[in-house]
Amino acid sequence: VESFIGQIGNVAMKPIKQALNAWSRASELSADRAACLVTSADILTRTLAKLDGIPFYILEKMDYNAWAKQGEDYERLKTGNTWNKIIRYMANQDLDHPYCPVRAYEAKKWEQSANFARLKEGVAMIGSGNACPRCGSPINPVWTFCKKCGNKLK
Repeated sequence: VESFIGQIGNVAMKPIKQALNAWSRASELSADRAACLVTSADILTRTLAKLDGIPFYILEKMDYNAWAKQGEDYERLKTGNTWNKIIRYMANQDLDHPYCPVRAYEAKKWEQSANFARLKEGVAMIGSGNACPRCGSPINPVWTFCKKCGNKLK
């Protein structure tokens, strides 16, 4: 039998645990975004489906876009009626990882964003080996001036 003090401690710790789980879920989405920079949202989605334990005979026939759409539908519960919000809250409260279809949906959405395009361009410039002779920053070969120091390149 748990003591009264122990029960109070559990109640007091619940919001802290939920906040840490929310942070953990957000960090998983950040890791997925980084994975998209070096691979693609489609490959990440296929990997997430395997991690979700979907049998291989289903994976061969599966519509991965429809699976990611389930993640979008689940995320839409955040803006639904009060009952939907309560259901989503209860489903998420003890999770430290987002549901895999949600991760797939978020990765596909991220890959279509302007921020992703800018980061992908930056990764490509770093990988190209082209650098400004003055400041050493990565440069795009089509640039006339270095975007960091303003040095004329051509």
